[in-house]
Amino acid sequence: IDKISIFKSEAQLTARIKHFWFESNAEVLILQCDLTAVSAGCIKLAKFIIEQLRKEFMISDQNSKVKHVCIILHMMRNNEATTMSFNFMCGWKLVTIENLIPQGQTLTTFLDNNLNEILEHVYSFKEIISQELLWCLLCMKFPSTPESLDYIKLLVHKIPEREEFLDCLKVRTLEWLAKNIPEDWLLRVASNKKDLYLYSSFSLSLQMYIRDQSRKPISKLLCVLERLSGLSPLFIKNDPSSDELFEFWKRAFIDSKIVNIEYLPDPRPDFYQIPARNNNAQFPFSTYYMDQINKFKKLYQEDLS
Repeated sequence: IDKISIFKSEAQLTARIKHFWFESNAEVLILQCDLTAVSAGCIKLAKFIIEQLRKEFMISDQNSKVKHVCIILHMMRNNEATTMSFNFMCGWKLVTIENLIPQGQTLTTFLDNNLNEILEHVYSFKEIISQELLWCLLCMKFPSTPESLDYIKLLVHKIPEREEFLDCLKVRTLEWLAKNIPEDWLLRVASNKKDLYLYSSFSLSLQMYIRDQSRKPISKLLCVLERLSGLSPLFIKNDPSSDELFEFWKRAFIDSKIVNIEYLPDPRPDFYQIPARNNNAQFPFSTYYMDQINKFKKLYQEDLS
């Protein structure tokens, strides 16, 4: 393995490559190049010398030997100038390695599955919750009190432990993603140069896209639940093992007319205003049902008059 930067002249580089083709018993020559230290002209020169000496080697009496030359280019994602002379028309085989660090998820697992399958088998919903829950909760602007801080801490701790709650949250999240994520989302990520530059690999860009899109419905759902007193009764007042209470909560939560997130804009930190909580509310969605009852207050008063 030689670095192109160590050669101080064209003659030195030519001598080294000629030695490989005609004198050395080595089967592979690897030239390593850091594009921050070597100009594109040096790479083009090395490529030209390799091709010319290879032609001489192929017509010589030594051509029975199988030899290969590999040029490794270390380049930034937004550096396109050097790759212009390397294309499939010139006879070189090109391989792109995005990242030398082993990836948690391979690219093919994302390309071979739809979004629902990815969240089911590849990039689990529970993993997304562990990474994004705090951000989602901080999109709600609670009153600035120590009680609010303690409440957020409690939710961060308790929500990931409640499997049945996460299952319901996952169902509503997948419904939202199915309606709002375009079928060509993979192409959109691949075409987004900003995200590709930010992350070290395409597979990581896909993971971040999934996280970013998933936290939108999660934030909205948590906001609506909090406004309707649908969170605190589950995690503060009542016994989490109460099956009857949770079944009632589940029926209300799955009903998109009760837990309606369509009117909410996309989340961002401290965006959704949350009124002062009623810590005495022990029944899930008590705020919602009180509002429904109050709608008939005027009719009731008219009947009495």
